Amino acid sequence: MDLKKIINNIREANGIVIIDRGIPCFKETSKITHQWYNSENNKIIRYIDNDIDLKIKNYYDSRGEWLVTEKINVRGTFYDWAVWINGERSYINSLDTNYTGIKMLFNEANYLLFEKCRNEGVEYIIYDGIKFSCINPITFDDDWEKNYNHTYNKVVLQLKLCECFFNELFTPRTEFFNVLTSRLKKIYEFGIRNEKFYVGKINDFFPDITEIDHSFGYGDPEDRITGIDVWTTHGKNGVNKTHQVKGSKIFDVDGGYRLSCAFNHTSRCDYYAFVKFDKRIVVFNYDRTKVVSYSNGDVFFPNELLIKDIKY
Repeated sequence: MDLKKIINNIREANGIVIIDRGIPCFKETSKITHQWYNSENNKIIRYIDNDIDLKIKNYYDSRGEWLVTEKINVRGTFYDWAVWINGERSYINSLDTNYTGIKMLFNEANYLLFEKCRNEGVEYIIYDGIKFSCINPITFDDDWEKNYNHTYNKVVLQLKLCECFFNELFTPRTEFFNVLTSRLKKIYEFGIRNEKFYVGKINDFFPDITEIDHSFGYGDPEDRITGIDVWTTHGKNGVNKTHQVKGSKIFDVDGGYRLSCAFNHTSRCDYYAFVKFDKRIVVFNYDRTKVVSYSNGDVFFPNELLIKDIKY
């Protein structure tokens, strides 16, 4: 049986671009994982986060590489458990909150399924009692939200497939692991650059700041737990405020702003700061009830929440 030829014929018949390594979960241009993360109904993302964290913890804890970091300050004591490899905190720890990384992970699982089927001359494999077909692998389309529960169930299955190929996906002995963690590192460094730029310009927005603290270190326990990037104290009365900073594309639209970034609807911050490289910063009061999600995962902030918009 020429399995590759069979698969290619099926995909040609459906008008899908042929990829040598099988059918990916998401098209390269897909923004579906972005939409999952920015969705107000984040049941899918909570499951992904918990499942990946548990998989990683169980493996690396058994190797003595699942370690805790402690941070103590006036706001409290914070602990963060994470993977440490060769004395360094691995960037695999940020996979659970990174929509680009999830897209890469799910696509690679489909590729590995295809390679295994092709090498063994079969059309499907069975793992943990579940049949995974390389002829009809799990994929996600733009209309995923029309049947949310069906999408959720497919995510559960895809994570089970990731478990089947755990060594290839989650351990540092593979090329994919190195590519994935390198990408996650670049995304993190981009975020830190935006945060530093905002902190350097923060008095342009809040001239009454008397104290400022921020998290510039990778894996800061307080940031990991609270999602807060910057803490400030204001005025003679010492009012404390919190800020979340996001690198974002910024679009002026009727009645407000459209932001394209990884957005957290459940944040408890006082202010949201959106940074476009070193060219523009827009800062808003955060009122969850007034922020609206677009279908593609972008978010809308109305003008009434705007504190200041500055171009540099």
